[in-house]
Amino acid sequence: MIRIVLENVLLFFIPTALYLAYTFFATEIPSDGPTDGPARPKTFMGALENAPIIWLIVSGMAMVGITMAIFGARQESSIDRPYEPAIYKDGKIVQPSKK
Repeated sequence: MIRIVLENVLLFFIPTALYLAYTFFATEIPSDGPTDGPARPKTFMGALENAPIIWLIVSGMAMVGITMAIFGARQESSIDRPYEPAIYKDGKIVQPSKK
């Protein structure tokens, strides 16, 4: 259960991580004179001060929602079938046949 929660939290923070990577690596280093592009923030908090927080939250929620919808639709439901455990036969573990 904790693995599922951690995976969803990591999915939620992917847009923020991409934004922070962009602000640190794709922007110019500030100099004494005027620059043509945006200046690179010097700290992590400096990068988050001007971040589009609402859009990062919305895009993270959309990423988690889309992922959950895709995986929910792809998994088959076995609620109407009885549970059949794997058995030990002839020195091997044999999985039950799918019907």
